[in-house]
Amino acid sequence: MTKYIFAISLVMNGILLMSVVGILPFLFFLSVNLSLGLAWYIKRLLSQMSLIVEDVGSMVEVVEGFTKHTESIHELEMYYGDETLQGLIRHAKATSYDLQYVLDKYSLKEEDSDVEEEE
Repeated sequence: MTKYIFAISLVMNGILLMSVVGILPFLFFLSVNLSLGLAWYIKRLLSQMSLIVEDVGSMVEVVEGFTKHTESIHELEMYYGDETLQGLIRHAKATSYDLQYVLDKYSLKEEDSDVEEEE
């Protein structure tokens, strides 16, 4: 409810400003409000993106732990050479690489500057 009241207040203040001082201050008022709204929205998106990156990072750790555990079972004398476990290990490694790719893709780290310096 307060969002609607705030929006109505902004519109009414804009109309009042335009009728009292003219169109140019109204456009300035509109520009400032739009800029503030976009800055708030970008901040909100970046915080959500950082949460997603953290979640993907934890998923990578879980899959890597699963891969190591499966490899340790495969190395046991009882299961050594089992093709089912080998396929499971390959699949877990592929999943780990895919998740690592997603983590690197959406990470907010600045690794691009390192690449530019090497060239």
